[in-house]
Amino acid sequence: MITEKTIKRLKNKVLIDLLFNKGKTVSSGALVVHYLRDLREVDRLFIGVGVSKRNVFLAVNRNVIKRQLRAAIRINQVYIEKNMSAGLYMVLFKSNKKLNSSEINSYLLKAFEKISTTPLNT
Repeated sequence: MITEKTIKRLKNKVLIDLLFNKGKTVSSGALVVHYLRDLREVDRLFIGVGVSKRNVFLAVNRNVIKRQLRAAIRINQVYIEKNMSAGLYMVLFKSNKKLNSSEINSYLLKAFEKISTTPLNT
């Protein structure tokens, strides 16, 4: 039986611009998460990942970090679906040091824990 995923990739430029203009931020270690909840247009989780050229110069290394971020999201998918409300989330890597997958995973969980404990109406 195929079930529809509730986490979708954030790819729409209009939604990304809205997220950065009106959203809030939470940081955890090398990660910064921009988020925007309580949108009438959004009925599920949209999560995007990004790595700055300023911090990671080589495209190969940026792609490795993006794959690690997506893998961390996939590993913690059950936690994210259970504890996060529908909305827009953008995970950005803001370090120039190379981190392993377990460090990225722990930073991601800490950031999502901060967001899930934040009340919705603030």
